[in-house]
Amino acid sequence: MSITQSRFMYCSRMASEGVINQVASIVKVAREFNASQGITGMLVFDGQNFCQYIEGPSEPLAGLVQRIRQDARHTDFHELLALEETQGRQFESWSMAYQIVESDNDLGGFFHRQGTAALEYLLSLVPELDRA
Repeated sequence: MSITQSRFMYCSRMASEGVINQVASIVKVAREFNASQGITGMLVFDGQNFCQYIEGPSEPLAGLVQRIRQDARHTDFHELLALEETQGRQFESWSMAYQIVESDNDLGGFFHRQGTAALEYLLSLVPELDRA
């Protein structure tokens, strides 16, 4: 019996200046939780905007998405890629890859993309992020 895999992607804005001091802790907790649940993905932060793509077993991923939606540490939540079943993974070896980018990379560009266009945009940034 195979486990159904799903994926989800969103962007949001930091709720307050105090959140910036919590980002490292958020990533640490996410990595531990995700590893325990078989969830993988990537979080990119530019000091104001977040963009996150997550994938993994459908049930734990759906619970995580619900908690993310309710997290008061971010606002202006935009679903870019709806929670949907998928085959394979984009970030199989990363429980939560994390990259801080300079503001000139403008993660705000994610707010204008939807569906696979948003995911393709994130994937196009990965080589650049690897050099950062």
